[in-house]
Amino acid sequence: MNAIELNRRTIRVRGRRANVVSGKSPVSSLLGRPVVTIAPEATLAAAVESMEAAGVSALLVDRLGGIITERDIARALGHGVAVDEPVDGIATPHPLVVPGSATVVAACALMLNEQVRHLIVDHDGTFGMISLRDVAAALLQSSDPQIWLTSLRLAIETPPETWLG
Repeated sequence: MNAIELNRRTIRVRGRRANVVSGKSPVSSLLGRPVVTIAPEATLAAAVESMEAAGVSALLVDRLGGIITERDIARALGHGVAVDEPVDGIATPHPLVVPGSATVVAACALMLNEQVRHLIVDHDGTFGMISLRDVAAALLQSSDPQIWLTSLRLAIETPPETWLG
């Protein structure tokens, strides 16, 4: 396990590198892995399998041909769309794209105002995706660094000598 000293707090990292962010940090600092894409002609069943395998709740259709989320799939299935239908028929076209330099707070405001749970981040021509969960975790981290943030896989703990004596 890696540990980093930060203002008399230790950040213990499990799995991947930790990005210590605040509301003013660029949204690109929330990108932890490459965006998962799916072909427009792929089926809803294939989209579900891809989401499950990658551990994500949304897929980018083609390059920027749309976005398909768990909500889109649930809504389609609820309306009787067959699982062998292509994703381009239910994907949301023209997903919201923000520059990597946008702040976490600006991304949060956009997501709330537009009532979306995912944003595409353009980081120097490479696309990534963040979710409302990523944004909430970052804002929670900056407001109360003592809270365990499972979605970012890090904990900020006060050293024992500070709180014991």
